[in-house]
Amino acid sequence: EAPIRLLVEVQTQSPGAKRPEVRIHQFSTKAPDEVISSGDYQWRNNGSIYTTKNVYPKLAKVVVKDLGDEDTVTISTLDFTTEDHTLFTPLWAGVPDEGHAQIMIGRALLDSKRFHRSFGVPACPSLKQKEAEAVSQAVHLPWNLLIGEGLLRYGFRADAARLVAHTMTAVIQNLKQNRAFYARYHAEKGTGIGERNALSGLAPVGLFLKVLGVEILSSTRVRLEGSNPFPWDVTITYRGLKVIRGGNQTEVVFANGKSVTVKDAESTVVEL
Repeated sequence: EAPIRLLVEVQTQSPGAKRPEVRIHQFSTKAPDEVISSGDYQWRNNGSIYTTKNVYPKLAKVVVKDLGDEDTVTISTLDFTTEDHTLFTPLWAGVPDEGHAQIMIGRALLDSKRFHRSFGVPACPSLKQKEAEAVSQAVHLPWNLLIGEGLLRYGFRADAARLVAHTMTAVIQNLKQNRAFYARYHAEKGTGIGERNALSGLAPVGLFLKVLGVEILSSTRVRLEGSNPFPWDVTITYRGLKVIRGGNQTEVVFANGKSVTVKDAESTVVEL
């Protein structure tokens, strides 16, 4: 097997407990290949962690010094097989062919046992530990934006609209309850996670307009494409320009009162 890094976890009963020294040997009769001292660890809940600098094809022995009687040390390999939301970025980049994209979307993104949730696509839903929930169930809007654009690229406009509706529901819920945006949102509860009023938690207006099929070019020009995928009419105003996007038609009203009604789903530019 290929050499791998090791994860050293120290669980302590007391927050002030001394961190042990750990010596890692590939060969039992030779000097240690790596020595982990007390100052090398990073803090985590109920203990500390350390990722080895070296990679190891095998281990002969591990020597632990200064470990408390009730404390434990766990040495494990790093698992890189866990699925996370970044695996959908090829959709945004247009890498997979149509068939592969449909499989990714249908079997992973839209599967409630994997990534489909009520408030957006979570970062790493396969992690089930309660203490990891703030990370695993976190909806990162910038990543969800890329996923939404990927859905549009492959013609999944209705699913992109559903994703926008899910994330917007979380944003609006927190604005109403806490009067704040949040850096991230819980995928199943919609509650805010992390920093208040972070830029990364702002409503994805750009994606919303792309899904809606409306591009404001100026106060006298607007591009329309497709139809409104949302189950409600949408009204957009911009410097006197008003766009009323219904289910079957779109009305564009300019600042001077002139209006144009468009029923064609083909891409078209409406201008004064």
